[in-house]
Amino acid sequence: MKNTITILSAFIGLFINAASAEEANLQGDVGLEYTSHNYFRGQSVSEEALQASIGADFNVAGLGAFVDFSTSQSLEAGEDMHDTAVGVEASFWDDTLSVSVGLLHYEYTAGDAELEGFVGATYNTILSPTMRFYRNTDESLSTYEAAVSHGFDLGLADLTLGAGIGVTDLTTAVDSDYYELSALASRSITDSVDAFATFRYNDADSRSESDSFGGLGFSVKF
Repeated sequence: MKNTITILSAFIGLFINAASAEEANLQGDVGLEYTSHNYFRGQSVSEEALQASIGADFNVAGLGAFVDFSTSQSLEAGEDMHDTAVGVEASFWDDTLSVSVGLLHYEYTAGDAELEGFVGATYNTILSPTMRFYRNTDESLSTYEAAVSHGFDLGLADLTLGAGIGVTDLTTAVDSDYYELSALASRSITDSVDAFATFRYNDADSRSESDSFGGLGFSVKF
């Protein structure tokens, strides 16, 4: 746990120092959402939960850098969860392909904490296909994820449909496949504030039943 915090703090500190040495061009968003269930990689974290998030994007040595933090506070049975992702991203072929590398740290109220390195790629075309590979820094555990999404302007609101699939190592001997379908409807209240509603279907082969759940929230851009 102590080594995890040290590595993550050093990585964030490096970003901050590099960004302060040049024009940072900082932008980001803050969000708050109520959800009727919270899953992470197909595993149930908690039932009703209140989730808050903040994300920032800025320039570091000519690369796009990002820091994202989120916390999920259980309102019913289950655990609280916190996660932080830091990384850099570069675009190629006239921004057709985006590649990112970074670190993901997440922990539960029970005291379990994990640090993973990740690499991902997004093809910026119709459906925006994205793939990511995660590797635990302490154990020989890996996660592979792939997702697609597409947005529609309905006039009254914007609608984004998504689908994702993943396989994660629960132990060195056991893995789990998981799947999720999602729909997000959002509407601008002001130039910087959006309200949204979500609906998701989630399933995993390590669970006996699939689940459908929804959420309501808002986000503020800065």
